[in-house]
Amino acid sequence: NATPVLRLDPPDEALREALFDRLFLRRGIDARPELIHWLLARVERNHLAVIRTVDALEQAAFEHRKRLSIPFARTTLSAAGLITEHRNKPDDLTQ
Repeated sequence: NATPVLRLDPPDEALREALFDRLFLRRGIDARPELIHWLLARVERNHLAVIRTVDALEQAAFEHRKRLSIPFARTTLSAAGLITEHRNKPDDLTQ
């Protein structure tokens, strides 16, 4: 008897963008499209990384009473070890 094997590929960019949008919206967090595009270029390509990223940003924004921005996300996620550098687009000027 062969056991069926299910293989899940990493989510593509459109799915990751939808996951970020949905998670931020469900938590009532204002995440601008520029921030989400910045995150897409830097966060690992898996569901868990997206969830951990949103968790970390939500907690930090609450603790510091700050709105989300790219500089705030860079500082927060670098400290949490969730991003290390720009992963996909080396010509991005918002790095």
